[in-house]
Amino acid sequence: MTYALYLKSELTGVLSPKIQEAANKIRHHVGKVLSIKEAEDPSRASLLIAVGGDGTMVQAIKKSHRQADVMGFNLGNLGYLNEFNIEDLGSIKGFRKVDGMKTEKRFMVQEVQSGTHAVNEFVVSAHHSRDYITYEFFINGISSGVHRANGLIIGTPTGSTAYTLSCGGSILDPGAEVFQITPIAPMSPTSKSVIVPSNSKVRVRAKASSKEGVVELIGDGQLASMSWPGREFFCDFAEGRGYSLMHRDSWNYYTNLMNKLNWN
Repeated sequence: MTYALYLKSELTGVLSPKIQEAANKIRHHVGKVLSIKEAEDPSRASLLIAVGGDGTMVQAIKKSHRQADVMGFNLGNLGYLNEFNIEDLGSIKGFRKVDGMKTEKRFMVQEVQSGTHAVNEFVVSAHHSRDYITYEFFINGISSGVHRANGLIIGTPTGSTAYTLSCGGSILDPGAEVFQITPIAPMSPTSKSVIVPSNSKVRVRAKASSKEGVVELIGDGQLASMSWPGREFFCDFAEGRGYSLMHRDSWNYYTNLMNKLNWN
């Protein structure tokens, strides 16, 4: 089995003593582990180990360009996706499914034209905060009608406990093969979150409210593409590649909701 590390420093550019210490402990426990910068092709690793917060985990998943297993060691605050702590190393016999571990398959959402993937969500919104967007989304070619809002989220079940949740979306079981389309601060009380099968063809058409306004597409907090001033913006979404999160055998989604999000 081959391993690759994805450290928080890959995002910040700073390798703090805490991150270095955690990486050294993992290397000592499992043997030869390369950082993602040291590995010639980290996507070929059997297991990608993220060390940092949930943002580090999200970016590590996006770095795995095949059906890789991914596990996370939390050095952040919440650690919702990063299940393990460095202190757990002594109780982990090995990073294999036969050693008290299991994997859970999930999927990403892809924006077709740009070819970018998102673990949690894509957001269509106006670049300038003074603008709102007028948008219409289509499911398998059928229009939703025209709506106005600050933005629109196209989210995965994994992302249902992230930005989507704060905008009034539903909590989805990560095993559900669906997308959730959620307006951000809609101007109509009837504009609500819509859940559609992940094999649906989803298209969004949007335009900023001002003539010089620009519409942006943000994937997991990073700019994916944007429109020209005053132009309509089109983007198409489809089910993206899969990945597998590694858990303890005792892990289950609903206990995680109660422990991490105080869902009770």
